[in-house]
Amino acid sequence: MGEKQNGPFQPSFNASLKVDFQGSRVTSDGGLILVRELDEEGLRPQPERAAPPTRSRMSREGQLTLEKRFPGILKHNRAIDGTNPDGGWFTRSAALSPQWVMAYGSSGPSGAALLDLTRFHQTKDQRFLRRAEQQADRYLQEGLPKATFDLWPRACGQVISLLLAVSREDGIATAKQERYRAFARDLADLSIQVFHKNGLFRADGSAEHYEAITGADDLVWALVQLHCALNRPDVKMEHIDVNW
Repeated sequence: MGEKQNGPFQPSFNASLKVDFQGSRVTSDGGLILVRELDEEGLRPQPERAAPPTRSRMSREGQLTLEKRFPGILKHNRAIDGTNPDGGWFTRSAALSPQWVMAYGSSGPSGAALLDLTRFHQTKDQRFLRRAEQQADRYLQEGLPKATFDLWPRACGQVISLLLAVSREDGIATAKQERYRAFARDLADLSIQVFHKNGLFRADGSAEHYEAITGADDLVWALVQLHCALNRPDVKMEHIDVNW
């Protein structure tokens, strides 16, 4: 008990696993160069993603025909984004601003900004902080989402987390820090009003069900982060870790 462990060992709960402590390793300058190259790659403007090749666009006439067959599929100003080989349909919101749109496999603009903030903390490169700040400013300029039918809890949670995290940075003007926190609080109030149902957060602003993939956990984390920012400044809650 308490003896220093230097070599590899097998945990008692699973003999097929082996844990080995590698320790710190000194690399050549080449390793540092590679890291900087990856930083520069992350700072390059990312082109818009093309629609997956497995999807095929549906004409407006086709969408109207589909609506007749399946009433309600295009409710809340939704549009058919495409079809897949299995005959399913992908819908997208035609009412939400691109700043608030979420999709399966995408963390949206707020997720990209949170990733920039993580990179800033890792590299201390101010350009990452500036990009996160610029995205936070876009939310201030646009205001709260007016259409909430297709709004995801993840979108609100990520924006709240982003605004609170950026507001803590020393390089952000005090007046802007206050605006970030005020917007985060307003968005939290809206989120609770839109998503709360029977003690849980529903899948989106119009759903009657609950769904993990739309990010209710991100919203819960952000609300705790906001509570600490307002009432427990001694407790530092980190921003949501988005890595995809």
